[in-house]
Amino acid sequence: MDLDYSTLDPKQFLITFSTRYSDLLGKRADTFKEMFLHLLKRRQHNFTIVETGTVRMEHNFNGDGCSTVIFDHFISTYGGTLHTVDINPQSCALASRLTSPRTLVTISDSV
Repeated sequence: MDLDYSTLDPKQFLITFSTRYSDLLGKRADTFKEMFLHLLKRRQHNFTIVETGTVRMEHNFNGDGCSTVIFDHFISTYGGTLHTVDINPQSCALASRLTSPRTLVTISDSV
């Protein structure tokens, strides 16, 4: 049975974001929170997110990555698809391993 994403409370992900990811993101946390607030104000479900460059190192939230993991969690909560594109096959393999089937990983030059 499919989940009816339209009935989910927008605050659900923000609470999870605050408890699971915010401290790990350091100075990037506020920007991520604003982005998710903006998305949640626009639609309640079935988002499409396109990301150029994908996760390069597991648990490197405060460094240069892990947006892929957070975006995947968001679309897993509210429905939709994440398209992430990266030229590095190793990074794409990691992204595929760390994300749900809702994330489509493409090995290609995103430019």
